[in-house]
Parts: sequence; C-alpha cells; structure tokens
Amino acid sequence: MQIQIIKDILSQSKQNLLNDTLFKDLNIENNGTFFSEHGIWGQINYKAEAVILKKREIQISNLFFNEQFNQVKEILNSNGVETVVPLKGISLINSLYSDWQQRKMSDIDIYVPPANKIKLHELLTNNSYEVLDEVKWSANQHKVTYIKKNNFIDITIEVHFKLYYHTDYKPKIETINQCSYLSKSDELLYLCYHLAEQHNFLKLFWLKDIALFIERYEDEINWENFHRLSKKIDISRSTNTCLYLCNQFLGTSSYYKKTNPFITKWITWEHLCYPRKSSIRYFLLKHYLKGKRSPSYLFNWLKIQKN
Repeated sequence: MQIQIIKDILSQSKQNLLNDTLFKDLNIENNGTFFSEHGIWGQINYKAEAVILKKREIQISNLFFNEQFNQVKEILNSNGVETVVPLKGISLINSLYSDWQQRKMSDIDIYVPPANKIKLHELLTNNSYEVLDEVKWSANQHKVTYIKKNNFIDITIEVHFKLYYHTDYKPKIETINQCSYLSKSDELLYLCYHLAEQHNFLKLFWLKDIALFIERYEDEINWENFHRLSKKIDISRSTNTCLYLCNQFLGTSSYYKKTNPFITKWITWEHLCYPRKSSIRYFLLKHYLKGKRSPSYLFNWLKIQKN
C-alpha cells in the first residue's frame, strides 16, 4: 500500500476530500484491514461499495452510542451525579466532525469526579451494567469499565475517576448548555496523553482527532499555559510529540517546543502506519514517553504478568 496516499487523505482539512485522484492507485478492498486497524474508513471520501458500507456501519454505530451516552448521563444527572464529562470519541464526534460517518466510536468514555464513585456504581449496576472482570494494577486503578449486553452492540462504558494514573490532578470543567466538558486545554492534554503514553501511537485516527482539535480551537488555547500545565502533570513528552507529529504530517500550526532528535528520527510516517513493525523501536518509544515513570511502570507491569 502507498502510505503517502494515506498521509494525503488524513492531511486534508475538514474532510473536504473531493479529488478522486487521491484514490486512483489505492486498492480499497486489499487494504481494508489497515483501514480498520487505524479507524480511518470514515476519512475516505470515495464512492466504492466497500467504503459506503463501512461508513454506513460507522454512522449507525455512532448514533447508537450517542443515544446510550445520553441515557446514562440522564440517569446519573437525575440522581445527583451532576458532573458527567464526555471524553475522546463521544465528545469529539459532536464538536469536530461534520458527518458522523467520519469517525468511529467503539465505546463510551466519561470522566466523573471520584466523590461520585459509589453512587455511580450503584446507578449503573441497577441499570443492567456489569463491571468488566479485568486485572487491576497501578496504571488502571483510576478507572472502571462497565458493560451492558445488547442484541445490537454490547455497550462498554469506561468511567475515569482520574484522567491520569500517576497524579490526582483535577481538570478544569466547563458548563455549556447545562452539559459538562473539559476545558479546551485539558481536553487536548488528555487526547495527547491517551494517544502517546497510553497507546504508543497505535491508531492514526487518534492523531487525526488531535490535528482537527488544534485546527478548531487553536485560538482558544493559551499555548504557554498549555505547556506549563503539561509539565506540571508530567506528560510533556506526550504532548510535545503529538504537536510535532500533527505539524509535520497533518499540516497543523507549529505549537511544539524543541523536539528530541530521537523523536524526529524514529517516528516516521511509516512507523505511524506500522507501529509494531519494529518491536525494539516500539518498546523504546513506549518508555521514552513515560519519562521518569518508566522504570516503576515496567516493574509493576512485569509483576502482573507473573500473576
């Protein structure tokens, strides 16, 4: 597959992809696995049957998840849990994407202040949600995953009681039309942390989210304060790397600080397309992004592998 074509597709601003010449040398069906792995079917504006079907599936799925989010939010709000903040896809699909076919959601992520943890658990379990049986350790103790079986799609809700496992930092919450949202700086900080430190650049559509967020809200973000806050939370390697990659590959404005040569040399576009191709590079990048937390993270991770 010609990865340059994928770069051209994703670097198109606002998804106004009107030029079919981008696709003339791209075999859509043979590259379906790649598109699925990176969540980019919705970015392909090409009238091929495989694309049309996938985008229709995305739209139906997104409408379903949005309805489920609104139902859960209403249950929580009406029972005293006032702050229910949408994170990642469920937030971005309503703010960044003009067409719900363009960005797929596979679950629902929300932030709820930790004081509401017991109440939330009671309300969700009383409404047919069950806690996912998963190994808990230091890097995921700040969140709980709930699942509700459904004939159409199982509903997965990941509830975050903190945004970052390593700090008790409390994000700034804004209320717009009686709905709670992260401030623009806090939302971008979390998107960068999620893509870089948590998932080591595994999905291209998460990078596209960040690029669109920068394009949409760059004038509303105080970038000096953004970098100071990033340093305070100790995620500056993640945020700076994401800002650099969005500028270099997706054409956003330049808001990154001086970048480590390790990043500029090792994170190529090919690496972003095939992040697991080099296991050594993947491992080194994973631990570079965690900075001083890397040794303790690795130690704790190895402990749970033995159990």
